Amino acid sequence: MDQHKKLLNAVKKEPRLQTALARHSEQTDFNDAWNTPSIKDQFPELMEFCGGLASPFHNTATIESDFSVLKWEKDLHRSNITPFSFEGILNCHQIRSLLKN
Repeated sequence: MDQHKKLLNAVKKEPRLQTALARHSEQTDFNDAWNTPSIKDQFPELMEFCGGLASPFHNTATIESDFSVLKWEKDLHRSNITPFSFEGILNCHQIRSLLKN
């Protein structure tokens, strides 16, 4: 993704941005992190993409329910699906949907 590369370059070249990002941790709220000065305005597509990523689910009952809601069926390869692999499937479907728009 082009904006991701631009963000990485900006972090390397802009000390103020490095300092602002260094203040964040894994506990930082998504919106707080993206409200870092200049990031939200310079990288809106990257922010939208990251905000749309699916989160892993915690148990198989939730995953089974989600398949039902989405009207997807488990095939042979999905019979023992884990939350992490289900997240990957959701992300692939999401990317396809975003590319259509």
